[in-house]
Amino acid sequence: MEVKGIAPRHALERKSLIWITGKGGVGKSTVAAAAAIAAERLGRRVVLLGIRSQGRMPLLFGKPAGNGPVMLTPSIEWRNLLPETSLETYGLLKLRFRMVYRAVFEHRLVKRFLRVVPALAELLMLGHVAHLVENAPEVLHIVDAPSAGHGWQMLQAPRQVLESVAAGPLRQVASWMQEIMADGTRSSIWLVLVPEELPVNEALEFHERLSRQLGLPVEALVANRVLAEPAPQAVFGCLSALEEDAELGPLARTAARCEQRIRMQQGYLDRLRAGLDLTLFELPEMPSRNVKDRLDELSKMMEGRAPA
Repeated sequence: MEVKGIAPRHALERKSLIWITGKGGVGKSTVAAAAAIAAERLGRRVVLLGIRSQGRMPLLFGKPAGNGPVMLTPSIEWRNLLPETSLETYGLLKLRFRMVYRAVFEHRLVKRFLRVVPALAELLMLGHVAHLVENAPEVLHIVDAPSAGHGWQMLQAPRQVLESVAAGPLRQVASWMQEIMADGTRSSIWLVLVPEELPVNEALEFHERLSRQLGLPVEALVANRVLAEPAPQAVFGCLSALEEDAELGPLARTAARCEQRIRMQQGYLDRLRAGLDLTLFELPEMPSRNVKDRLDELSKMMEGRAPA
């Protein structure tokens, strides 16, 4: 199996934060898990972070679902960040004492305010991520981020504060978050997609918004579930000729439909290559593999080596 594209090994070896996002259903969690396994194999300690997820990441490692924190392997920790836990972390960080935190953040009026200002919850969870990165730069933090729409709300929250708050502690905190997220020496954003029309359109749009509007370091496109290379045109012609054969026709028609899908995928990948000056890394479709074997092979490809 050939490794297609430039493997994201540099980010796995050097960065403190990899933020993995994309349209829902494209396999972000699988990519995040494979990246964590690859980084562990490269000698990194990894914290896998979910953002208001359903806590299913541990299932990919053969562990019970849950929010953690829990060790998935000797070097990979899982945590699912929720507004409540991030709020407490933020409160304890800024106010120092749990009693003060409870007096302020558990006040019923404050809690009501937080419920009606959702952007503040996004800001708190992003601050939780930034705090983890700043306090353990030697650790690789891989965020299995929300899908593109919700993820955009979270990533633009610091910029919204900077544009609307002239001075004060909230502006200082937002500036600190933005600085960490925009620092390409320690942070990297990966956009995951499948080579289909809607995910490709959303990836192109999301890249534009993240890089141009927010100035964030989008460094890689990860094309997931890519089918095999197209067959030569002569083979495709033979399949068409056999479609009416009494015995081989059903197989030929199935093969022709598969070949058409492969060619369609390649067209979308070519569109991405033409539209973005960005690393495009392809991960193959592996429908017959069990989860453990699939993650092992995908992680090896992320290291830049073909699996056995």
